[in-house]
Amino acid sequence: MGYLAQQVGSVGGLETMFHGNPPAQWNWTGRSIRNGVGYLDGSLTYADGRKGMVHLSLRQVGNAWKIAGLRLNPT
Repeated sequence: MGYLAQQVGSVGGLETMFHGNPPAQWNWTGRSIRNGVGYLDGSLTYADGRKGMVHLSLRQVGNAWKIAGLRLNPT
């Protein structure tokens, strides 16, 4: 499994994921950790005011957590 930094390559690569409309506010409502993998679920508001849902998965690597997956679903 790759990490988000490897997939997008740079901040610019991450910005292109949002097509000029990045998330402006995050609200995490659920979290869990199982076997060295963490999950965060919540809602977000994009810069243009649209709402969406977010799911983030993290993998523990040594003492650090790395983003393994990011899923955004507009509502």
